[in-house]
Amino acid sequence: MVLQTKQLISEYEKQLYPAVTICGPTQLNGLIEAQGDKTAGLLLIASACSFKGETSIYGLPLVSDIQVGLNLASQLREIRYEEQSIIIGKPQHEKVISLKHEYCCSIRHVMSFVAAGLVLGKEIEFSLPGGDTFCTRPIDVHLDSISKYGALIYEISHGRFRAIPPKVQTSIKMDVLSKA
Repeated sequence: MVLQTKQLISEYEKQLYPAVTICGPTQLNGLIEAQGDKTAGLLLIASACSFKGETSIYGLPLVSDIQVGLNLASQLREIRYEEQSIIIGKPQHEKVISLKHEYCCSIRHVMSFVAAGLVLGKEIEFSLPGGDTFCTRPIDVHLDSISKYGALIYEISHGRFRAIPPKVQTSIKMDVLSKA
């Protein structure tokens, strides 16, 4: 089952921002190379968190958002640094993963990490995404997509949520918009 969010975006934006599908459990192993693109790097890190096996990522740009993404990923999976690569390893053992507020509120791609955690069968606590100093980030489209995936989402405190994975694994498809 593949779900697509309903969001009003222009044809131009659809061409600029391809859809990303996160499916699991998926038997993937291999080499991924991020060509210095911060957004692609964050999506690769989050996607790698949902894969079985190890994933090596080379060429990530050394910027603060990537480090925040790796900090979020380390709450879901073991992270190792080898030579010039990052290895996304085994899943963490905790049933409930609480993504740290300071990481959630500093980047836009928090929901990609929430989705990856749900694919792993984890309950995920998270804060609203950040990354913009000029406005608040709309979250309703993301919460709607994850609930359509079958996850139960509820607010546990102001701006802090818990997502519980569905009992049956499905897939989730979200439009990727850097401005959403």
